[in-house]
Amino acid sequence: MKKLSQLLKKYNKINLEKNSIYDKLLEYHQLFEDNHLKIKIKSDLDLFDYEILLHSLYNEWAIRHFYDEFSGLYSDAFAYLSYEEKRNMFNNDLKPLLEVLPHIQSHGHMIYMPHFESFVNDWYIMDYSITRLKNHRYYLSNQKITLDLPLKNYGDLFNTDFSSLINIKENYYFSKDLNTLYLIKEHKILETYYLKTLKSDAVLKKEDAKELIGYLLSEDDIAFISCLKNKGCIDEKIYKKLLKKG
Repeated sequence: MKKLSQLLKKYNKINLEKNSIYDKLLEYHQLFEDNHLKIKIKSDLDLFDYEILLHSLYNEWAIRHFYDEFSGLYSDAFAYLSYEEKRNMFNNDLKPLLEVLPHIQSHGHMIYMPHFESFVNDWYIMDYSITRLKNHRYYLSNQKITLDLPLKNYGDLFNTDFSSLINIKENYYFSKDLNTLYLIKEHKILETYYLKTLKSDAVLKKEDAKELIGYLLSEDDIAFISCLKNKGCIDEKIYKKLLKKG
C-alpha cells in the first residue's frame, strides 16, 4: 500500500486555527502579547510548542497574581512578621496552587516555567518576594521570551503535563484535540496520521489510539483503515477509495 500517512492526508484534514488548542491560545493571547510574542501557527508542531509555552507563561502569571492577592490580604500583619515568617506563610499558602499547575522535575528542581532557567523557577516557588528586588526585577525584565526556550532549557516536553499530546507507545503520540496520530523523534514530526474527515462526529479515545498504533507497528494498513471506518472516522466511500489507492 502507498504510504498510509499520505493517503489519509488526502481525505482527512484538520484546520490548525479551528481547534480547542488554538482557541485556548487566543483566549490567553494577552500573555503572549505581554511578552512581545505573536501567535503564528504554520504547522502542527508550532501548535504544540505554543501550547507548552502558554502553560509556562500562565504558571508565571498565576504565581505572580497569587502573590499580589496574598500581599494585599496580609498587608497589615506583614509589619509584625520577619522576612522568614512571611516567606514561610506564602510558601505554605502557595502549595495548593502548585499542586494543580503543570510542572516537571529537572536535576532536583521543580520546573513550573520552562521558559526560565531552574534558578528562576526556584525564586518563584521558594522565595517569590526576591523577584521584586531591583536586581532580580532587572534580570527578569531583560529576559527575551521565545517559542523555543522550553525546548532549549529542558528538552522535549511533549510527554509531560505541559502538553496535551498523549504518548501511546515508543515515539507515537495521540492528539485528542486534533484527532491525529504522530510519530515524533528529536522534536520533529516524522509522520502524521489524520484520523477523521471534517464531517465525522466520531470521538476517539486513548484506547482507540492504542489500537490504531498497534496496526501501524504491525504494518497492517488494511486493519488500520477498517478500524477508522468502524469507529465512524471515515465513511464507506472514502474507505473504498483508500483501499483502491493502496
